[in-house]
Amino acid sequence: MKGVKILLVMLLVGSIASGVYARPVEVYLMPSSSGEPSKMVPVGDKDWAWWLIQYDEGTSNYYLSGLIPGDTLGVFFEPPAACSLVEVHFCKYRFGFDGPTQYYGIVADIPDGVTIGDFGEYHSAASMPGPSCIGTILAGPTAMDITAFEDWEWDTLTVPGQPDIGTDAFWAGWTLEDTTHSTRIDAGDATTPLPLHAVGYKQGGTGPETNGPGWYSSWHLYWVRALVKVYENLPPNTVSFDRLTDTYTTGSREVTAIVEDVLGIPLNLMGVAWAKLWYSVNGGDDVSIDMDLIEGDSLYGTYSAEIPGAGVGDEIAFYIEAADLQDAKSTSPSASYVIRTGHNEHILLVIGPDDYYAPPYSWDPVRAIYDFVDVWDCYFYGYPDASVFDYYTPGKGDGDKVILWFTWGDIGPDLNLFKDFMDAGGKLLLSGEDIGWGAGLAPDWGAWEATPEDTVPYEYFGWRSGFDDDTLIGGHTTVNMYGTDAVITAGLEYTQVTPYYWAGPGAYSYIGKFDELAPTAVTAFTEETYGFTLGYRYEKNGAKLVCTYFPIQYIGTPETQVVVGEDTIYADTLLQNTLMRNIFSYLEVGVEESTEPVVYRLPVVSPNPLSRPTTISFSIPRTEYVSMKVYDVTGSLVSTLVNKRLTAGTHSLTVDTKKLASGVYFLRMDAEGFSGTRKFVVMK
Repeated sequence: MKGVKILLVMLLVGSIASGVYARPVEVYLMPSSSGEPSKMVPVGDKDWAWWLIQYDEGTSNYYLSGLIPGDTLGVFFEPPAACSLVEVHFCKYRFGFDGPTQYYGIVADIPDGVTIGDFGEYHSAASMPGPSCIGTILAGPTAMDITAFEDWEWDTLTVPGQPDIGTDAFWAGWTLEDTTHSTRIDAGDATTPLPLHAVGYKQGGTGPETNGPGWYSSWHLYWVRALVKVYENLPPNTVSFDRLTDTYTTGSREVTAIVEDVLGIPLNLMGVAWAKLWYSVNGGDDVSIDMDLIEGDSLYGTYSAEIPGAGVGDEIAFYIEAADLQDAKSTSPSASYVIRTGHNEHILLVIGPDDYYAPPYSWDPVRAIYDFVDVWDCYFYGYPDASVFDYYTPGKGDGDKVILWFTWGDIGPDLNLFKDFMDAGGKLLLSGEDIGWGAGLAPDWGAWEATPEDTVPYEYFGWRSGFDDDTLIGGHTTVNMYGTDAVITAGLEYTQVTPYYWAGPGAYSYIGKFDELAPTAVTAFTEETYGFTLGYRYEKNGAKLVCTYFPIQYIGTPETQVVVGEDTIYADTLLQNTLMRNIFSYLEVGVEESTEPVVYRLPVVSPNPLSRPTTISFSIPRTEYVSMKVYDVTGSLVSTLVNKRLTAGTHSLTVDTKKLASGVYFLRMDAEGFSGTRKFVVMK
């Protein structure tokens, strides 16, 4: 029997500059014994292969909101090798509207001299638009129907004649006819280095998006893909490599890299010939080290080499170079790390990569009250590794055995570092609003549950179940809560969480809640309306943990504020500093008594409603004339609590409910530099 030739399409996944690709390989099906599958023998004489260029990660179920009819969403494509253009694919989302609708697909080459670096980022108000992406039209504008209904649907725009584009960049996108549909996106990463490939025409916006109309890039990754026919050998690709974080270790460090040869023209001449690790110290000469293949093969394998040790303060830069059997070479992006050091008897303050902690975003309650702090900023340094944790671990390093971790959600890729730290009796603070997601328990935020198999969250954090970004409590511009633990919340019987600085006026304060904790966990903060647990303390075998499901640096009251640079942050620095002093005391960090200045602070009426005479406290920063009066709902004065000159500091008064009928009242405070009103209810 003769062999039967077929076309077998293989879908392979990689993370090269071109994104994920697909290529067909022609094979012969050879004769086989009865009941056995045929053997496949490749045909190696082809001089082209299919390639699907994409920049999205292919895993997201999001769409882009806030679009205007006429907005054009597209992708700036950079072919991996010489090719001809075959098709463009669009992935659409249709909102819940009946009736037909259309969009217009278009493909064009890029005008001479235009590069992707010419385009500012649309979501940055300071960005300016770039030049037009549209040069010679290769296909379209073509009207294309949308039939998807609240779901994803792919549509294809064929490019007539499969024009030869070589390695020239081109642009493909679509124009919205109305706002009943949108494009599918990966959320992307706002910290990803440029160039970004989502480039389209936007007509401007409101709020923080104050850009004028024009062509902009976006850190969203649009699901627009291009199918090309590649006729040139492609160099090998470094799929991934260890982007080593900053460290405390001065020893050697291993770098592993996954390298593949994804396409050879002809197809029978494929494979990685070698991979090298190049490194330099403090900008010196590059030095190469041959990498060893430790897993896989020459088509797709893991390679390893070690960077020699260096000294404290040194910066090491490195990258990967690889060559294929046809001697086509490629280099990866470069990475670098700095060798840092801790200080004797200092605590460690970790600022998460997506956090908004300290100026210019918020107050810094840690360094406001304590000087012996080593700061680790994950945005710049990467996550702290074992050498950093070890320095603050009892019995291992010279640090003060305390780690404070402020984050939006990320708590690092290796939770076992917390386990080792707490096993040795370390003291830990976790403060953030998406920490369930950060610990890998809530893959897309929302509800989560910890089980004994989730060793660190369950055993060491004391978590059982909870909810990131809870809509009941998070759907408010402020969240009211009460301190319920004299150890952690003394002086914070009532406070609020306000939105992050960047969210702007009227934004929601999305925070999380714990539904169930370990039996020995002690609730510290309770939400006012539903009684949800928002913070707690927990001990395990000598280790201590304080955890808040909200950012400590955004607690305060509406009547207090602090100016940071040119920005006004609505938060109470006294409350934040008080809380940090309480936490430090619990974690056994010695902090001197407060000598910070007093600020204006409106009294909190608690409990509310009132049923008996209650003492309230307020503060003023200087000696001045102060009045404190109670009014009913008609605006009539019913009681004057104080009306005289007072010295700077904190003062106490009594609201005598014996003289007030049941009903709603307003407590108004007026000073020379401040005024404010507090609503309360009397219920007898």
